[in-house]
Amino acid sequence: MKKNSIKFVLLSICIILVFSFNALALSSNASRATKKTEDKVDYDLVALNNTMLYSQITNMTNEYQKYLGKRIRLVGNMNVINSGTDKNYYMVMAGDATGCCTAGFEFIIKGGSEKEKDYPKSGERVLVNGILEKYKEGNQEYLHLVNSDVSVLKKNEK
Repeated sequence: MKKNSIKFVLLSICIILVFSFNALALSSNASRATKKTEDKVDYDLVALNNTMLYSQITNMTNEYQKYLGKRIRLVGNMNVINSGTDKNYYMVMAGDATGCCTAGFEFIIKGGSEKEKDYPKSGERVLVNGILEKYKEGNQEYLHLVNSDVSVLKKNEK
């Protein structure tokens, strides 16, 4: 019984530390100015490592009400998803350190174009800076970054 109590306490401390470091990183990154956009960035996720980025995106999608209308900036891999209809979905995806899990955001570039020629190619490393909004398609609700600035990064650029 005593071993289980000690394990529980240690696990609780680890969870608190992870969330504390995450909050510290977000507040530090959000206050940095960016030269790539004129808009204020509310959540700058660029400096987060893969696991923290994956965790933060997952948190933002689960607790999205807090983030709606906020400008989010992140780096990830470009992914184009064809739904089997005439519509493509453009996404910036980030994986955790183990490579087993990915999370990301759908995004729409400034001007609202949905033409594939206006977006980076799948697999390219991109910097996306957009405002989180919720939208409805059919009976489903989704999240996406709108009014997004997108730039393709060089191989080792972050």
